[in-house]
Amino acid sequence: MANSIKYYFTFLALQVLAFLVKAQVIILKESALVKQQLNSSTYRLISDDFVTPSTDFFIPQCHSRQHNFTMYQIVAHHQFHVDETGFSIGDVIFAGDNSALYVNKTSNSTFNVYCTYTRFTKSDPIPGGCNLEYNFENDPNIHTWYDGFHLWVEFQYSNVDDLPCDNSQNYSRLTYSIYALYFDVGNSDEDFTDTLTKYLSGDSGPGTKLLDHVRTSSSKPATVITSYPDQPLLVSVVVSDTLTGGRATYVSTVSYGCDVNKHTPDHPCQIQWYYYLLASVLGLIGLFLTFAAHRYFYCEVFIYGFLTVLFCSFIGLLIARVPPSALLAGSVGAGLLGGALWLTLWYAAGIATLNAALSAANAGFLVSSIAFYTPLVNLSMFDNKWEIWLMYPIPVVLVVLVFLFFAKKVNIASCAFLGSYMVVSAVSVYSNASLHHILLETIRRATIYQYYDVVFSAPFSAKDVGLLVCWVILLITGCAIQLYTEKEKPDFPISPRKRVGDRTSVLSGEEERLLASPESPSRTPAPDKSYGAINS
Repeated sequence: MANSIKYYFTFLALQVLAFLVKAQVIILKESALVKQQLNSSTYRLISDDFVTPSTDFFIPQCHSRQHNFTMYQIVAHHQFHVDETGFSIGDVIFAGDNSALYVNKTSNSTFNVYCTYTRFTKSDPIPGGCNLEYNFENDPNIHTWYDGFHLWVEFQYSNVDDLPCDNSQNYSRLTYSIYALYFDVGNSDEDFTDTLTKYLSGDSGPGTKLLDHVRTSSSKPATVITSYPDQPLLVSVVVSDTLTGGRATYVSTVSYGCDVNKHTPDHPCQIQWYYYLLASVLGLIGLFLTFAAHRYFYCEVFIYGFLTVLFCSFIGLLIARVPPSALLAGSVGAGLLGGALWLTLWYAAGIATLNAALSAANAGFLVSSIAFYTPLVNLSMFDNKWEIWLMYPIPVVLVVLVFLFFAKKVNIASCAFLGSYMVVSAVSVYSNASLHHILLETIRRATIYQYYDVVFSAPFSAKDVGLLVCWVILLITGCAIQLYTEKEKPDFPISPRKRVGDRTSVLSGEEERLLASPESPSRTPAPDKSYGAINS
């Protein structure tokens, strides 16, 4: 009872002190978000309840959707303070500490922060208790930065039972679980707070567990995970004590896959307009491939030559570090040249199955990209980039082998498969979904050094589910329409050059017969029903 009275009066004294220093107060609630609009004032964080005797420490924390703010700690009877700046900041405060936490904004904007606190007992690890790098003595924060391709995640090791941080028990007892959760932040704070509520209410981290980390050395833990522009990602870390069963959560943080300080708050990461244009053009090409590619075979030949060279040249120019504007122009120019050369090959050689095999190869490559756009890529057997790239040709070879036995049907299915993907990818770009990242992830893997070290985590929202259903519907519909319209026609057309040669030889033979038999009646040739004929 005496301890309870002591803690209660301590709580009242802190409120009086906050009033004396003329700082407004944010009264925190345990595991529940308190909304506060930051203006020009400084705000002090105070608990809504006195700390119970069983509490060893607690972590006050504040989160902002897209604005930096500063949290600083003033230690009583000392002429110094420590601070940190970011979107999500927290600090470890021990029971009985004579210190105070404040938050204020770092810009002229007015925005909301959402604050709360969680308390822990003596059996729980102290998040960031072995901090040697950042400002707070015990740093429970997750530090992230986006390098343009993926997200770097760092945090400080935890401590237990006041053991020295270099004690071997700290290495073996503590396990760090890293979680990732993609969510749709929208244009308001509602989705943001809903996601934070999931983080606060769960015993484990929200979303997908990416990995379990066990300390093996004195070096700080660093993890690299996939991150995509304008796809908000909540990262959280849970530390568990295998000896006592205690657990504690670090202060979660949100990344938007870009530098939000360079963009507007409601649209933090915007795609350049010419990528929208490219997505639109490829979407229209995809519609043609899905429903009419086999009928207009010469167009199919050109398109597959164009797409294949476009994709390969895009990767090559990325490796060469070409500027973005020249990258797109150079890739499209090379693709047009590749399409023209591939069409010329069909015109000259007249081997339709050779040209159509490229469609089967492209479909197999898309199958490989889909397979490696899953957690399958996180398996230990794919720790080396060569192990990944050796697996990519397998679906390509299998699809081409099937094509050799069922050339017409596989060609139609391949065109509908790739074409329908191009359509939903274009919609994915405009709707900020993630299906267009299937091939982009392959491009990253081919162009970014040591990308195989990245822990893969892909967003998959309701929009992606809807697009996936549309993809399947387009694929089935495209196959059915093309198989129906082409069922009475030859498997593949002959090339224009060969068609002209055949017609010339037929006319020559007819002329010889007419010269040999002048009285023979002339005969009208049967209508030409081949591909591309005028009367077909």
